[in-house]
Amino acid sequence: MIHIPDSHNTKDWVNVVLKTTLTKQHWEWLIAHPGGFYHIHRSGTAIKFERQVDAEWFILKCAS
Repeated sequence: MIHIPDSHNTKDWVNVVLKTTLTKQHWEWLIAHPGGFYHIHRSGTAIKFERQVDAEWFILKCAS
């Protein structure tokens, strides 16, 4: 996946709110998963995904 440092033009993206800040497991998945763009909220407690399917995969693989 490709990280977008600026949240400009992400209003239509899918938000995933995390219970804690990003973990090593989350980072490894984001780096390894082929997919669209994503943006991490500055506090590290939410991620916006360009594609719905990437958000769903993230929840299935990384939610605990």
